[in-house]
Amino acid sequence: MTARHVLKASSFAIWRHAERRTDVALWTLEINDRAVTVRCDARLIDASPGVAVVATDDISTGLAARPWLQPLRAFDRFWAELSETPVSSVNAAVRHHADLAYLHLGDILARTGKLDELVVAVPGHYGQAEFSLLTGICAARGLRVSGLVDASVAALAACAPGGQYTVVEMHNQQTNLVGVGVGTHVERSAVEVCDYSGWRALEQGFLDAAAAAFLEQCRFDPLEQPASEHELLRQLTAWQHASDHPRDLQLTLDLAGRPQRARLPAATLAQATRRTLASLRERIPVGSHVMLPAGLAALPGITSVFPDASTLPDPAVAQGISTHLLDIASSSGSPRFHPVLSAARDPSLEITTRAPDAAGSHLLDGAVAYRVDHRPVYLSDHGCSRTTTPDAPGVNRSETAVELHPHQSAVAVNGVPLRGATTLSTGDRITLASGRTFVLIDVQDDA
Repeated sequence: MTARHVLKASSFAIWRHAERRTDVALWTLEINDRAVTVRCDARLIDASPGVAVVATDDISTGLAARPWLQPLRAFDRFWAELSETPVSSVNAAVRHHADLAYLHLGDILARTGKLDELVVAVPGHYGQAEFSLLTGICAARGLRVSGLVDASVAALAACAPGGQYTVVEMHNQQTNLVGVGVGTHVERSAVEVCDYSGWRALEQGFLDAAAAAFLEQCRFDPLEQPASEHELLRQLTAWQHASDHPRDLQLTLDLAGRPQRARLPAATLAQATRRTLASLRERIPVGSHVMLPAGLAALPGITSVFPDASTLPDPAVAQGISTHLLDIASSSGSPRFHPVLSAARDPSLEITTRAPDAAGSHLLDGAVAYRVDHRPVYLSDHGCSRTTTPDAPGVNRSETAVELHPHQSAVAVNGVPLRGATTLSTGDRITLASGRTFVLIDVQDDA
């Protein structure tokens, strides 16, 4: 066979490969233990939380699991930490995280049915060991994986113009800050894993704030009884997944047949968000544009952590895979991992930037309020001053937000020590090393 014949045969194989794909639905499986999602041609088919409860006589995973009822037997990071490292288990069927992933995938397939032409989008911290286990688990479930791709790379390959980006990839127990460069190609540059800053930490912050609201307003501690804690978690989860969060959250719990109602202000929820995620902002490289998944971008207070962030459309990963399917999928039966994709010539998804959260107008120092504008207000043990004080923290208003610059001083916002500049929102409490506290407030104009 001549070289020309080889070229023709190869071109024909590629053409047949592409033709086959137009007739077969494109299934994508996105691995994130917050929710393992299945899409068909970018349409959401199933979303199942990466949790499991392992009892001696029963194993429940995903939507069927109730981890709050048996927290000591619950697992919620077996996708993020996919391995065959032995775990403590009361059931012989569960030896390691890979067993739980296998069981969870079976639970998902029981709802979706057989998945053809499957491409898997993986977290930024996955390596060759995880790829091998993942493809093995899929094969054991009768799935043919035609390609693996980094989820952040796929998302930006569909929608991002040129530049440097940091995708905030949040899991149950960790957050990955995934650096991605977009030029002629979309390429992952770095991944930083930040422990103890995932969805569970956020949920705990919201739960603590809600419990404090019931204690203050109803003299009732909802965390004392599993039933009331479960109901409170259910309401908070529904609120987190709502497309449009109300400014204030109204919560209702039952106490011996009597409804107990508490109001949780949006400012309090925003404080919980900032308290949990404040350390992430300091890890974002200078000049990198932050991209947030839709669920995270909708939370109150998130724009005070990432003031210039843009929101990734919900199906961005699946759209990126669809656009670059011929680059990702393999017809040889041996799937490859793709950390690099070509950049979209004409990005099909719009990158939107959220408006900043409302920022306060004045700093309250005891009984005196000082207006916040472009001129810095310096904070000290003597109060607020417009006069420059060496190393004193300063507060000023920029074009988009109210900013606090700690300079060389020890200062905390809402009890969290700062290591760099941050943005502020109404209700934030700024505390100096001496304990003197200033509060950002919003003074309303009667007119």
